[in-house]
Order: sequence, then C-alpha cells, then structure tokens
Amino acid sequence: TMHDSFWTVLLCLKPMYGLNDAPLAWQLVLSDYWIRERGATASAFDECFFMWMAGPGEVKALGSAHVDDQKMGSGQAFLDKEFKLFATRFGGATRSTPPFTHTGVHYSITDRGWKMDQDAFCQKLKPYYIPKDRAMQEDSPLTPAEKKGFRGNLGALLWLCQTRLDLICDVVLQQQEISTATIKVLKASNALINRAKKYADNVGLYFPPLAPPLRLAIPADSSHANK
Repeated sequence: TMHDSFWTVLLCLKPMYGLNDAPLAWQLVLSDYWIRERGATASAFDECFFMWMAGPGEVKALGSAHVDDQKMGSGQAFLDKEFKLFATRFGGATRSTPPFTHTGVHYSITDRGWKMDQDAFCQKLKPYYIPKDRAMQEDSPLTPAEKKGFRGNLGALLWLCQTRLDLICDVVLQQQEISTATIKVLKASNALINRAKKYADNVGLYFPPLAPPLRLAIPADSSHANK
C-alpha cells in the first residue's frame, strides 16, 4: 500500500548510471585508486590535483581530475604504464596526446613551447541581442531577461579568462556593475565579446622550455594592507 511504501528504503550498491555520471562517487574512487594503489599524493590546496614523487623534492609525475576527464604529465614510460593499468582497472578508457582539448582548453606544442588556448570556445560566443530601440536607452536599468543575458556574457568571459589575460581587467570591472547594470554596461560586455573574438589569433598562454638551474623568486609587499 501507499502507506507501507512510504517506509521503504533502497540501498544502492553502486552508482546506477556509472561512475562518470556520478561525479562525487567517481572522484572518490579515482582519488582512492591514485593514492592507495598508485602511490600518488593529493595536493593540500586542491584535492583534484595529484603528485607522484621520485624522491624528496623530485616530482615524477603530475595529474589532475575533472569528473571523467583526467590529465597527466610525466615521462613516456610512466604515462604508458599508468594508462594501461588505468584502462585495465576501469575499462573503456581513451587516451589523447598533444594536440588535445581538456575541459574546453586546447593544448598544443608550438615553436614557442607549450600553448594553452580557448579559441574554439571563444569563436562560439554570441553577444546578447539588444533591439535597436532598446540600445538607444543607454541609461535604462536592465530588465530581468537582460540582466540574465548580462550574467551570461560575464560567465562566458570569466571562463575565457583562463587563457585570455588581456580580458581580465575589463571583465572584473564589469562584474562590479551587476547589481546596477544598464543598457550601456550590457553593450560594453557585448563589445568585449566581439573584441575577444576579433583579436584571438595566436593568443593564449605559452610555456617555453626553460634551461636549468632555475630559481623561483616571489616579490612581496609587507605593507600592502596599510598606507
């Protein structure tokens, strides 16, 4: 009866749609596999970032997890071994080597070193449509629909800022306008999208090879919090 079924509890033995469709379950399983079975160490700053050490102060490999998309960097022998073990353990794994796209970021090797770009994502962006008569009302506050479009513009631009450092200042300034945004501000976000698409040729993050020995130097300002 309906009254009896109200007290029924079902205990799922495993995620019913598969681990990659259950992000938290998959993250826990993958983390356990890499740490307990493969000797990795999770970062204290990001539980989805992993390190394999060859000895004190010497990194053998790095890995990251994003739902069912993993990324790993190391020597070829280590990568070949770990992929074979991973595929055997979980099945159905596929492997990509440069150039490849991971979580919307394209990785490639150029004559200037490794490159990360989001041009494919950038070129798909579309500014929010503003009718001509509405565009003339620059000081008018945004309607709920227009404000949603403005937030959509900013969300896309923020994601693009991973590799487009030329956009960050303008995007941050526009974020300050969310609560009081006007048509003029919405038009500015549209213009920023158009600019990002127009000036995207060869833009991205480049990581040229550096010859050791290397030193990491960090400048700091001890009086940044006061005058």
